[in-house]
Amino acid sequence: MPQQSTQHDRARWRPSEPNTIKVNFDGVLKALIKTRGIRVVIKNVAGELMGAKTAKVHNVTDPFVVEATVAIQAMEFTQDLGFQCIILKGDALSIISKLRNNNYDLSVIGHLIEEGHERAKLFHSCQSQHTFRTRNIVAHTLARLGLEKG
Repeated sequence: MPQQSTQHDRARWRPSEPNTIKVNFDGVLKALIKTRGIRVVIKNVAGELMGAKTAKVHNVTDPFVVEATVAIQAMEFTQDLGFQCIILKGDALSIISKLRNNNYDLSVIGHLIEEGHERAKLFHSCQSQHTFRTRNIVAHTLARLGLEKG
């Protein structure tokens, strides 16, 4: 009798289409000191590292602002490296959902979502996909380390 796959099993890394780059992003917020750490990890179809970015930014208190800003910075960084076909992956489901929805967003991060929509148009292909934190562990861990190392 075949085993049923779990949600975690279905989330395993799979190669993307040829010439498509996977861009994992994550942000970590330390609310008490109003600082965020960001990390972007770019991999090719073979899972090889093609680029990485880490940064520390001050005076941010909202986790949704952090994740939306990191998503935009991930797109910006990927464009700067010259990639045109991307799959943008993050563990903030609300941000990914908003980026996938082309309706005007009236939330407090609406201006950031609109910027993400405009930036996505600059790619030949740009898909946004949710990934579980357990599958985004490299970006998450490095974002956290970026805060600690300062």
